[in-house]
Amino acid sequence: MAPSRGPLEEAMKAKLRQMQAARDLDLSQLQDQLAANVAKVQQHEEDLVATQARLQSSILEVAELRTSAFVSEEGLAELRATSEQQSSTLRTRLEQAYAAKAQLETELVEVQRSAETEAKASRVRLEEQKTCRAELAQAQSAANALHSRCSDFQEEALGS
Repeated sequence: MAPSRGPLEEAMKAKLRQMQAARDLDLSQLQDQLAANVAKVQQHEEDLVATQARLQSSILEVAELRTSAFVSEEGLAELRATSEQQSSTLRTRLEQAYAAKAQLETELVEVQRSAETEAKASRVRLEEQKTCRAELAQAQSAANALHSRCSDFQEEALGS
């Protein structure tokens, strides 16, 4: 006849299941957040590369216009002003892209730190689970020993 589970054992098992579910949920949420931030960083890097390509294209266009065109001083002044304006605009965009990239990299580092913290917490919870399991095994062993002693007493009492 198997001994019935005690309320302590049931409570410990329930606590263990609760801790496992919390850990799994935390890890899932962090993985989703990390994936979203990595995608954001990649998008901003692609935007940065595209902006750099446009800037290079504009610089080459300006250089070609300067070398191939034979324009008057007035036309050259207009061309210079236009190119400087375009260059200024593209530099501003490039600086904004670099700032956005830096911000996303900072966010990524924060998310990675958060993931590391959660991983450490998860390891602590796993250790707690191991401790609970060990305590549960001890409680089960004690319950089995008590059950055995009770059986012995019953046999003794019936034999007397």
